Amino acid sequence: MSLYLDSAYVAKCYVTEPDSRKVRELVRAESELHSSAWCVAEVACILHRHTREKSLTREQALKLQAGFQQDVGNGVWLLSPVSEALLHRVERAIQQLPRTFSFALVTPYTWSPPATPASPKFGPTTATC
Repeated sequence: MSLYLDSAYVAKCYVTEPDSRKVRELVRAESELHSSAWCVAEVACILHRHTREKSLTREQALKLQAGFQQDVGNGVWLLSPVSEALLHRVERAIQQLPRTFSFALVTPYTWSPPATPASPKFGPTTATC
């Protein structure tokens, strides 16, 4: 199965934040993980915020960023390129949605674990931060 995650949820796979455990369990059960290429910059910003808040050292943040980049290079994350044309297509599509239409990219609160354990996709640096 395929799953798209927003950058905030991608970061939860690498750094401990509220609901990180639930997100990690969710992604381990998926065969394909997708995000936007924007997440490269946004994950870097999230890790920088953690250094500013002193929950990570600079060295830890750099190691986690390198791990994320390695996962991207190894195909763990399939990143969709973002162009101005794509952003405008999404904007037009959203403008056409009925007022009552609602969606979420990932809502970990409504997720229930799979019946069988899945093999982990992430190395030890993701689970121990």
